[in-house]
Amino acid sequence: MRSSARFSVLIIVVATSICNSERSLSQTSSVPKRHPLSHHSILGQPSTVATGTEEAPANVGFLQCVTDYMHAQMKHPNTSTAFTNLTIMATSNDSGVIVGHGAPGLICTGNGDHCADSQDLLGIGTLSAWQPLASQLKGRLKDITLVGCDIGSGTFGSEFLGAFANATGATIHAPNDTVQCGSDGITILNGGNWIQAAPAGSPQPRQANPQGGPPPSPKTRATEHEKAYRIMAESGFKLVPSTSVQVISFQHRGYYQKEFTTLPPERVHGLISFIDFAHPILIKGSLGSIVTGRLTLRMNIGDGQIDRQFVLLNDKLLEDRDHPTIFYKTTEHFAEEMSLLSR
Repeated sequence: MRSSARFSVLIIVVATSICNSERSLSQTSSVPKRHPLSHHSILGQPSTVATGTEEAPANVGFLQCVTDYMHAQMKHPNTSTAFTNLTIMATSNDSGVIVGHGAPGLICTGNGDHCADSQDLLGIGTLSAWQPLASQLKGRLKDITLVGCDIGSGTFGSEFLGAFANATGATIHAPNDTVQCGSDGITILNGGNWIQAAPAGSPQPRQANPQGGPPPSPKTRATEHEKAYRIMAESGFKLVPSTSVQVISFQHRGYYQKEFTTLPPERVHGLISFIDFAHPILIKGSLGSIVTGRLTLRMNIGDGQIDRQFVLLNDKLLEDRDHPTIFYKTTEHFAEEMSLLSR
């Protein structure tokens, strides 16, 4: 983690709303890791905020949060304008920050939580589109920090940060887990860290737990006694047996896909067993993950029946749209199953 002294002058390029503050309803929570972006010294520094709307209720509100906190003044609707603003600001600053919805190996520069192509997305999959723009910054910025959920996570995160460092000639910093913006500033949760990448030929910084978060759990389905769903109802949480839950619809998209693909409900029943519905999480603040899915479940609760809608974020968190502060985590095996279903 870097000291705030090295971030005394910052350029903030804010794309859209980012992540969340979360704690388990059982009161087991991670201690947020601070970054100099939380420091009061960034207040009043030049910044630019992307335009775009968010679908997920938990994403709504961060844009105003980051605008107020960082005194943002400029805006950008796409990647090209983001680099233009950053280049202008680089005439009087030597550090830059891009903030936006994130996922492993990419960050949005516009279009809310639905960025998907070279116009509004910086990622390893759109390298040929943004590399010429990034090269215009070579020698002008020493450090660039990318703020958004999971950007530096895993192999895709490492490849993206390395490519961005080589293109800009700057040392790149990005979180490898969930990030929050709130009254305490911008922090990383779940034991995550700031991953760094220097340009080729420069000393590479030492990484701490580059995968982020606690050790992975076994890649298994929930055990039988955990298959009861804890669902928020009018009078509080209700336990719903898995036998009383039916998949009505499920849509999914990859990070570089604009449109959602509808999957047959009978193919999704096995998939939802890799969502930990037994242990809901309370979310505080705003999320910046990308919307990757929409799920509707029909449940028998007592003598009645309800249809409950959820939003999937980064294939990692499932938000209850009727109760936007309630989330459920997917297990390690979820992404693998999702990949098989999407073929």
